[in-house]
Amino acid sequence: MGYIVVSLLNKFLLKHDSYCQDDVYALLYEYCPNYIEHEKLILWTIGICSGLNYDFIIAAHLLIPQVERALCNKAKQYDNTLVHLELNHQDQPTLGSALGVLKNHMAKEIYDNIEGFLQEGADTNFRNNLAHGLMYPSNIDRNGLYLWWMALKIFFCPDELFKYNL
Repeated sequence: MGYIVVSLLNKFLLKHDSYCQDDVYALLYEYCPNYIEHEKLILWTIGICSGLNYDFIIAAHLLIPQVERALCNKAKQYDNTLVHLELNHQDQPTLGSALGVLKNHMAKEIYDNIEGFLQEGADTNFRNNLAHGLMYPSNIDRNGLYLWWMALKIFFCPDELFKYNL
């Protein structure tokens, strides 16, 4: 599937001097996996388009919550008890609890890569540092490129990420 993503993007970019967000949205809509809400596709679209324009700072800010939500949604497919009902509210799963479920459903190297980059990495912990304004723009730009690539993989390549893709 990774080859399909690259070839579709290359074919698209070669045909057009520029691209339109509507075209990218249509591509995302066509290939949308079942753990990404269609209502969120515009955020994925703008984030992916920002990356195509080499604006990884904007891409990172838009895609980090989408990646987190996609991973939580995927984890819920494997373990529907991940969402806890309390008396007056429903708690959404944390990224840590979602990754705990996904650990058994991903190749170790892929899991370690995602978990280390987004949450536990000694030098990255990208999600937390981005959310709390702890990164300089140059670090966001550099790490945003990796997040953008990760978002593409999560969106377009579930069979490469998850052992038992539901």
